[in-house]
Amino acid sequence: TGHNLKTYTLPSGSTGTVTGTGTENKVVRWNATAGNIGDGPILFSDATATALSTFGGNIDGKDIDISGDFHAQSAIGTKPFVTLTNTNADANSAQLIFKKISVSPADGDEVARIYMYGNDDAATTKEAILIRGIEKDVTAASFESQLEFFTFAANVQTSTLMLDAGNVGIGVAPIRKFDVNGTSTFYDNIYITSSKQIQWEGGNYWTWRVSGTEFQMYRGDTGAIPFKVDTSDDATFTGLVSGITPTGAANFTTKAY
Repeated sequence: TGHNLKTYTLPSGSTGTVTGTGTENKVVRWNATAGNIGDGPILFSDATATALSTFGGNIDGKDIDISGDFHAQSAIGTKPFVTLTNTNADANSAQLIFKKISVSPADGDEVARIYMYGNDDAATTKEAILIRGIEKDVTAASFESQLEFFTFAANVQTSTLMLDAGNVGIGVAPIRKFDVNGTSTFYDNIYITSSKQIQWEGGNYWTWRVSGTEFQMYRGDTGAIPFKVDTSDDATFTGLVSGITPTGAANFTTKAY
C-alpha cells in the first residue's frame, strides 16, 4: 500500500511471472530463486540465488538485517563515509555495536575486529592497523575481556597497546595496572602516591620507598635498609660506605672512607 506501481519487464529470456501487492516497506524486484518479479525485502543481486545480500524489514527508522558482506566504494576523496546521527534531546548518543553470539564460547574468542588497510610504496596492501576485542575469560562469575591495538613497526605487525581486564600494557600483555615493554621517555613529572614505592625486580630486588617520615632504599630479599633520609635531611648509611663526603649531618653506622 502507498506505492505507485509501474510496469516491470522480466529479464531477457526468462519465463517467470510478475507478482506483488505493493506491501509497505517492500520493493518490487527480481527473485532469482522463485523466477519472478515480486515485492520483497530490498536486496542487491547479480541475478543468482547464492549472491543475494538481503536487507530485511523496515528500512525507515527500524532494523536492517544484512546476510552477507556489505561493500561501499568510491573514487572521490574523503568518500565513502558513514555517519551515525542522533537528534534526540536526551543524554544518549548514536551507537555502533558489534556482537559475537556463540552457543559454545571459549576463552580467547574474538568478539570484533576493525581493519585499516593501505599500500606501501611497492604497491603491497598492508593491514596497517588492526583493533580487536577478545573474551579473555568467558566464565560467568569472572568474565574478563581485552581490547588490543596492532600497528606496524619496521614492517612487522606489532601489538602496540592492550587494555586487559582493567590493566594497560604498551608492547606487552599487562600483569599490573600499567606495564611498558621498551625504553620510555616522560616529558613531565611523575608523582608517586605517599607510602608507595619504585621497585627494581630480578634476583635480589631493590626498592625506593617512603616509610613514615623517611625516604629509604630497601633491599627486598633481606629487609635491609642501607640508606635512608629523614625529614631533617639527615642521611643514614648502614654497611660499608666509600667515597661519600657529607655536607650536612650524616650517620655512618659502620665504616666510612
